[in-house]
Amino acid sequence: MEKELKLYDPERAFKKCPYVAVYGTLKKGYWNHHYLKDAIFVGEGITQENFDLFDVGYPMAVPNPLGLPLKVEVYKLTSPEQLEKLDFLEGFPYHYKRMIIDIDLFEGGKRKPIKAWIYYVTHPKGEKVEDIRYVEDVGPYLEWEG
Repeated sequence: MEKELKLYDPERAFKKCPYVAVYGTLKKGYWNHHYLKDAIFVGEGITQENFDLFDVGYPMAVPNPLGLPLKVEVYKLTSPEQLEKLDFLEGFPYHYKRMIIDIDLFEGGKRKPIKAWIYYVTHPKGEKVEDIRYVEDVGPYLEWEG
């Protein structure tokens, strides 16, 4: 638990992992993407962990072993302050939580593994997203498109 509490500190969390995976309003083309203006786009990928996805005008991902992977955009943050701003936006740790997960990036038709922070909730609201996508060599996944 003490180790978990230390990761509430954006500086320590940034040192542990400078990457963030986004699946909603922080993606390119959405209204909160400007929070990532100084971050470096790494690529798109699929989470190795399964989730359920809920929509309340913005998405809420809920870890669920019986769910599906999420399609995400991965960014490399350039400072702990960027993570702190994202934490504020997401209401971390009271509204959204964050954890480090494994992601398979799509790179030239191959998968490249990477670890990144992802924001999630434990008590979702809204409608469950049932729009399942499928890509050969990837399989089924969930994607929020607003």
